[in-house]
Amino acid sequence: AKILLNTSRLVMDHQEIKELDLNPVMVYEKGAKTVDARIILE
Repeated sequence: AKILLNTSRLVMDHQEIKELDLNPVMVYEKGAKTVDARIILE
């Protein structure tokens, strides 16, 4: 859930983000990690 909150915060704080692609996201017993991200700005 923390990764979703942090991603939401990022998008809310940076209105210039047009697209956000997190792939893959590795989910573990105690958390998750984004391996690669692509951000498209307006």
